[in-house]
This record gives sequence, structure tokens and C-alpha cells, in this order.
Amino acid sequence: MKTSENLIETLMYLFERYLVQEIFLGENITLEMLKAGYHPQDIKTALDWLNKLDQGELSQSKKTIRIYSKEEEQKLTPQARTYLRHLEQLHIIDSHIRELIIHSAMMLETSCIDLPEIQCISLIILYKHPKKRKELELLEHLVLLDKYEEIKH
Repeated sequence: MKTSENLIETLMYLFERYLVQEIFLGENITLEMLKAGYHPQDIKTALDWLNKLDQGELSQSKKTIRIYSKEEEQKLTPQARTYLRHLEQLHIIDSHIRELIIHSAMMLETSCIDLPEIQCISLIILYKHPKKRKELELLEHLVLLDKYEEIKH
């Protein structure tokens, strides 16, 4: 399995096991994740990434046009960028949340962020914003629908 997939699996484990249940991410989490079979570097990278999310507040504006840098275009696949635009059009995310998602994706130590990764990052970012619970529920349903369509075909 690629490092990117391992890292996303690690982030999803943290999201499902700790963030959604609002359990404190203490020192025992690393031991528990090691016992569950997660790679130490993936655990460290995921926990560091989550900690950095709390530090990255960006300014918020009402309407923006997003032009991706070369580095962002190389790292975020066209499907990932289209997905973000789609979430904005559905009013699930605003420009501020979009920028947090992009910034967080760029912080990950992986060369490519595709649709599953951007979905995971989007879920985590929305979860970290308590005022966005309604949007989080919509995104969760959208992600589940995507998974259903994937299995169906």
C-alpha cells in the first residue's frame, strides 16, 4: 500500500475513533494505534497534521476565485479540485473552509491528493469547526453516496 493510502487510513482511524467520539487525543493513542497495526511514521505525521490544523486560521472573505499554484495543481488531482468546487457550489464549504482544506492537504507529506484523500481531509476540517455541523452531515452523506455509487458500479 502507498504511503498516501496509509496516511489517509491513519487519519480516518483518528477521525472515526477519536474526533467523532470527542475522546481526548492523549499519549495512549499512539500505543493503541501501534497495536492496531499502524506505522509509527504515519501516526506521527497524522497527529502532527491534526495539531497544525488548530494553528492555521485564514482570513475569510465572501466571494473569491481560486487560482491554484503550480505546486497545488501538481499535488491536487483535477478530481480533487473539482470536488472542492462542487462542495462550494453546494454551499457545503465556503472559501475559508476551502482554503483550510487546501492548506491542510498541502501540509501532508504525500505527492498526490486524489478524491478519497480530499474527502477525508474535508470531513476532518468540517468536524474541527463546530459551527459547521449541518455542513458536516451533508458532506458525510455525500461521501457515503459516492462510496455506494463506487460499489454499485
